[in-house]
Amino acid sequence: MRILVTGCTGFIGRHLLPALAADGHALRLLHRSPRQADPLSDFGEPFQGDLDDRARLAGAVKDMEAVVHAAGTIRGNREGDFMRGNAIAAARLAGVCREAGTVRRLVHLSSLSAFGPAAGDRLPDESAPPAPVSSYGRSKLEAERALDAEAGGIAVTHLRLTAVYGPGDRETLALFRMASRGAFFMPGGAERRLQMLFVEDAVEAVRAALAAETAGTFFIAHPRVLTYADLALALGQAAERKGAILPLPGFLVLLLASVNQGLSALVRRPAMFNLGKAREMLAPAWICSTEKARDVLNFVARTDFPEGALRTVRWYRQNRWL
Repeated sequence: MRILVTGCTGFIGRHLLPALAADGHALRLLHRSPRQADPLSDFGEPFQGDLDDRARLAGAVKDMEAVVHAAGTIRGNREGDFMRGNAIAAARLAGVCREAGTVRRLVHLSSLSAFGPAAGDRLPDESAPPAPVSSYGRSKLEAERALDAEAGGIAVTHLRLTAVYGPGDRETLALFRMASRGAFFMPGGAERRLQMLFVEDAVEAVRAALAAETAGTFFIAHPRVLTYADLALALGQAAERKGAILPLPGFLVLLLASVNQGLSALVRRPAMFNLGKAREMLAPAWICSTEKARDVLNFVARTDFPEGALRTVRWYRQNRWL
């Protein structure tokens, strides 16, 4: 297929491109600056543009059969920052795809944050009503809705990815650094639950979505539910360190997030650790059913967290990030 990829210089995008190119797809790779073009040319046709520029987007989409929308805003100080980078950008992209007339499939890398944390002990499925707790989550949910509303007859698939980690990731690097130092600061305590997703499994989910004959919304996660204590144990084993679990009270997490968000706003830099992220960190369970992805997309995440953590630690050490 002829596929446009957005977000190709991001963490998941850098893993996605070689896989899609190896599958024989003809890729067009949206990027923002000329210095990004050379490394992208190994995998397809670099195309300079921006999700804010409708005319350039129309040129990027021209003659494409599918779009993988991996771009998104993950840092911000206000809800409007996230809405512009996620929901409004998604609506613009869907509109130019519809107008192009050649795009048949659009795969959107969404987030479990768009759904929100689980309300009880059971694994929620995709039929449950979403209740995001952060500006980021609300913007990703609105991005899903905008794509569905604007895409016309294009088959749209939303992959609600849980926390993605792996070689080259800077967002989860702090966890691995804690592991290497032998101390784990756990917001709200060690019994909170979550599911993780190794980046290579995220790539496989995209490949499955492109090959599928159906569209819709899918939770994408490794089926194993971990507690924060399980997470700390696996990280410690990967780093060959026995670590102490140090709970952080919820009020302290919120206070630190508020201060960081305020300072980021003062210096006009978008914050990753903001109040929304703190609320997500303090939620009791980020868990979901993976049955629909298994049954409809024939996708099951294969890399359990202990194996993925070990592979990630090795990469960090080889590249001197740890």
